[in-house]
Formats: sequence, structure tokens, C-alpha cells
Amino acid sequence: MSTRGRLATPAESETEPPTVPADLNSAQAKLVYHSLDAAGPGDADDLARRLNLKKMSLFSVLDSLQKAGFVERDGSQYCCA
Repeated sequence: MSTRGRLATPAESETEPPTVPADLNSAQAKLVYHSLDAAGPGDADDLARRLNLKKMSLFSVLDSLQKAGFVERDGSQYCCA
């Protein structure tokens, strides 16, 4: 069962370790993807606070993840695809 876009229940988190697509090469891309997968959707401000990243860097990573099909955007909210 996928937990993308929502928080895992305790039973799910015990049976499903967090995974990051093998295609992601950038450490920042992995960090952003993992944050969205683990903590759920968020806007750029949320993600910048969660990850202690500058928004300019974050937008570049989010754009790359979106173009690669790993992340979807709905208005200002980003979530795992």
C-alpha cells in the first residue's frame, strides 16, 4: 500500500520502509522527495522550513522532480506522483 501524499499509519511504517526512486541522483532531490513521501504534501515555504533549504534551490529541485514525473504540483502544493 502506498503512503504517497499522506502520513503512514504505524502498521504501514513498520512494514514499508521509505523508498526513494533509484533514478534520483542528486542528494537534494532525494531529500525533497523523501520529505514529501514521509511528511506529505506541502508548498515551497513548508518544504523550505522542513528541509532548511533556500527557496531558490528548492524550486530548481522541485522543477526537476516534476519534469521527471516524481512530483506533482496542484496550485502551490507539491506531492509525490
